[in-house]
Amino acid sequence: MQLKNCLWKLEGTGEIAAGLQLLPQEFDLWIDLLTPEGLKQLRQDGATLLRYQTKEIKGMLKHVYLDALPPYQAPTGEWITGAKIPLINCSNYDIVSDLCHQMLEEYPDYPVVASWLRGKSSISYSLRSQPDFDCSEIAKLYGGGGHKNSAGFKIAI
Repeated sequence: MQLKNCLWKLEGTGEIAAGLQLLPQEFDLWIDLLTPEGLKQLRQDGATLLRYQTKEIKGMLKHVYLDALPPYQAPTGEWITGAKIPLINCSNYDIVSDLCHQMLEEYPDYPVVASWLRGKSSISYSLRSQPDFDCSEIAKLYGGGGHKNSAGFKIAI
């Protein structure tokens, strides 16, 4: 049984995927877990992790603030500042996507939300957008990219 062809068919796929986050990324280890007992344990571990992440996200939503992304330089040389959007600083990469999707639900009047993380030499931004808005166009302005509803970019500091 190949993992890539069977995992998505299993009941509790979300919990199993979360359970795999707790393990080293070693395919041989993962294959050995494709037993009824192994999958049961992954689902239990993953369910616990997902409950914790949901609790963390709810707490983090209290820290969302409205501000503009940094100014960017247009091809004309002009510096352009965008509109204010919901932003949050998030250092936990494992929950960025879920956090941003929850922000979209909490702020439905905004077409895009962003999380950011400051590193040693750059600030990374992760964008998520409502279905009818293409946030990759924003990311491209900063030299980044992505998909219509999920994109990102980095700015050197």
